[in-house]
Amino acid sequence: MGFLTDTQIKDLVKSSDLVEPKPDTTLGLKTSPIQPASIDFTIGEMRIKDGETNPIVEETCLKTGSMVIVATQECLKLPSNLGAITVSPVSQSIKGLLILNQGHVDPGFSGYMRFIIINMSQETVPLRKGDIITSVLFYELSGQVSVDYEQLESTKSVKGTPPRDYESNSIPERMLERFSDDFMHVDERARKIAENIADEKVREADLLFKSRTWVAPVISAILGGIVLIGLNYYGPIIKAQAQLGERLAKIEGQITKMKPK
Repeated sequence: MGFLTDTQIKDLVKSSDLVEPKPDTTLGLKTSPIQPASIDFTIGEMRIKDGETNPIVEETCLKTGSMVIVATQECLKLPSNLGAITVSPVSQSIKGLLILNQGHVDPGFSGYMRFIIINMSQETVPLRKGDIITSVLFYELSGQVSVDYEQLESTKSVKGTPPRDYESNSIPERMLERFSDDFMHVDERARKIAENIADEKVREADLLFKSRTWVAPVISAILGGIVLIGLNYYGPIIKAQAQLGERLAKIEGQITKMKPK
């Protein structure tokens, strides 16, 4: 058992209804849907979660923490001897998009695949109809299954819920009901961060105001003390200098009188 090669995928696509509508089967180009061991599926319908109408759109700008459900533009029809594995394309992963529901696809599955996309990056990411959303790898089973996916009883109903309808690429609005508008609560977290920053700034301003109410008196007291110390220390010196000056003046006067005329 191994994965099918590009040539095998091309032959199956051309000779069967494995993928509808049939994609370009040119090999050897980076832009070709068929890659060395996989085939790319693209976005068909998108339904965004906006908390109100949850509209169907052909393009959207996915904000940080926001989500969207997409259905593939291509329909996959697996025979009972083939299984498939879907993986997120690097072209979307490097943008910070987390694509849920990726994994294995059972033999006998027939329909459009749906994926939940969540923007885990710090930037808004554009999504458009026709963008690559998953790469599908095929493998051949070592034997025949007893019951394939199409024959499973669970495909008709699961615990009273509506049947799994993959035959249409339309996305039921009920699929969005269990999800929040903001997966990571980015808006709420941003609001709390802003409030914490504002509270911190208010506390800093309050401390600054209070510090000024006692800093001025303290500085005044310090300056007054310096002046007082200066007067106490330099006062006697200044007085002594003045007295010495007076004495020198008297002596000079007496010497002048003693000089012969």
